[in-house]
Amino acid sequence: MLVAMALLLPACACTQRDGAKASLVYLDDDRLPYHIKAVKLGQPTDTDRSYAFKEIPDELDGAVYLQRPRRDVRRGLSGEISVARDCRMFVAVMTVWRDRTNVTDDELRRCTDQGWRLHTDAFSTTTYRGRRWRYALLSRSIEAGPVHFDLLGSAKIFMFKQSDRPRSR
Repeated sequence: MLVAMALLLPACACTQRDGAKASLVYLDDDRLPYHIKAVKLGQPTDTDRSYAFKEIPDELDGAVYLQRPRRDVRRGLSGEISVARDCRMFVAVMTVWRDRTNVTDDELRRCTDQGWRLHTDAFSTTTYRGRRWRYALLSRSIEAGPVHFDLLGSAKIFMFKQSDRPRSR
C-alpha cells in the first residue's frame, strides 16, 4: 500500500508524520524498525540513541535519511528500501570511531574509483561523552528501484535527495 502511495501521489502531497517526503524513499518491509526522516540539525540519526546531526552541508538541504537502530548502522542495504525516482544518494561513513581509524583513505579512494564522489564539506554528528568521531561523505546518482550498498564495513547514515535540476530528455 505504501509503495502505491509513494508512486501515485505528487511529492508535495505525500509526507510521513514528521514531514519527510515519503514519495522519494520508502520501506519495502514496514516490519523493519526503520524510518524515513528529513535531514536537519538536531534530528537523531538512530532510532534508539540520542546521537544527532551536528554539521550538515548545504547540499543536503531537502534530503531525507534512513533512521535505523544503532545495531544496524554497520550493515549495508540490500533492497530493504527503494527510491521512487532517480536521485542522489549520500552515505556518511564513520571513518574514525573512538579515536581509531575504521575506514582508510585507500578504502575511500576505491569508492571514488567506483563512481562515488567524496565531499569535502563538514559533516558530523554528536558523539558519546565527547569521543572523537569523524565521517566521510560520499554521493552518487542512483536509479529508481531497490537500493543496494555493500561497501565499507563501518557505521553509515544513508541519505537521499531529489535532483535539483530537471533531467534532459
